[in-house]
Amino acid sequence: MARKCILILVLILSVLTLSSCSRGDKEGAGLAESQEVKPPAAETSGGADQPAEYQVVKKTFNDREIKIEYPQIADLSDSGKQDLINQTIRDEALKVIKGFQASGGGAGNDVVMEIGYDVGYKGAALLSIQYTGYVNVKGAAHPSSLFYTTNISIPAGNKLVLGELVNIDKRLVQEYRQGKLVTVSPHEASPEFISAIQRELDSFSDDRLIRYLGQKDTPFYLTRDSLGISLEVPHAVGDHAEFEIGYPDLQGSIKAENEVWRDVLKG
Repeated sequence: MARKCILILVLILSVLTLSSCSRGDKEGAGLAESQEVKPPAAETSGGADQPAEYQVVKKTFNDREIKIEYPQIADLSDSGKQDLINQTIRDEALKVIKGFQASGGGAGNDVVMEIGYDVGYKGAALLSIQYTGYVNVKGAAHPSSLFYTTNISIPAGNKLVLGELVNIDKRLVQEYRQGKLVTVSPHEASPEFISAIQRELDSFSDDRLIRYLGQKDTPFYLTRDSLGISLEVPHAVGDHAEFEIGYPDLQGSIKAENEVWRDVLKG
């Protein structure tokens, strides 16, 4: 009888031991699963969807009475493309000097010129630069106000013209006529001044504006929300006038295949 009781006790102890081991194995398996580390998702990269990975620094050209400030880019990953872009920017910034020399303005002390710049847009696919200033040529009746632009495709490394970004047609002309006049001073914001500028714009026929907008050197620029186009006007109303078209109003004219738009319109 005693031997039988001992045997039963041994069997009970064995069952309890096996049950404990099984429970421990399951808990260990659950712990391992909860601590599993998943590999990080792959990072995407490339093109106009990425932030601008370059810096803009100021350079100054000085020659007697001529001073022109212009930008240069730095820290672009492709040094060869960076050099090409910088040379293009410099050439475009300084060609205004040759323009006045070629038109009989003379050189050196015959020309007083001061020009600064503003970067209207800096992105992965586009650098848009506006130059403003004045020139006074010896013997001229008055100084003239200057405005010109340079737009650089960062992926291609070259200068853009307006026709590469939008269709030059009557639709664009109508959008331009309805654009917002940019004013930079209280005088320019006066109703009389705005009316005078509007009359100048109205004096252009649609065909004449199409020809003007289609020229390779038509000054234009891009900002975060608008396309600006400059129009030459008489000195009495400022020498130049800029009208901006908001991107929502420009949708019918945009050449969406140009990667600049993927950058500019990504927001």
